[in-house]
Amino acid sequence: MFILLTFRGKEIAFTANTVFKAKRLIGKRFSEVMVQEDINLLSFRVIKGSDEIPKVIVTYKGHEQQFSTEEISSMFLTKMKEIAEAYIGGTTTGSVEKKVLIFDLGGGTFDVSLLTIDGVGKFDVKAVASDTHLGGEDFDNRMVNYCVDDFKKKWNKDLKENGRALGRLKVA
Repeated sequence: MFILLTFRGKEIAFTANTVFKAKRLIGKRFSEVMVQEDINLLSFRVIKGSDEIPKVIVTYKGHEQQFSTEEISSMFLTKMKEIAEAYIGGTTTGSVEKKVLIFDLGGGTFDVSLLTIDGVGKFDVKAVASDTHLGGEDFDNRMVNYCVDDFKKKWNKDLKENGRALGRLKVA
């Protein structure tokens, strides 16, 4: 299983075993309309788990397994800790605060998590808040819409009618 980090303007071929944008599903019910819309755009499988929790299906350690999006996030954080420890050549014990607020304004989501961490690295999520449709992509879309409206006022031409022009504006 891969947990994908993307960079603006760099598209890659997604596989059924590459998990990306899973944060949009954290704390949501499988039957929610926005969850179903998001699932339709993902290349990996998502099923309804117990209590309507979305579960990601991936091949992990040679076996098909189900993970909640919270578990996927935990795996990501664990990997990031391993990378940091490899870089410094030791463990990161003592460097973790006991109460942590994590703020993430990403490409597609805005997330805030409150955690408590014990002395052995076990953490407990106390609260999670998220807007699954507020992020850099949404800011980009607002700017594009502003430019389209401004262009239409000045030149009386609707860029939305020209897919190529709209595409060029989006990447500008």
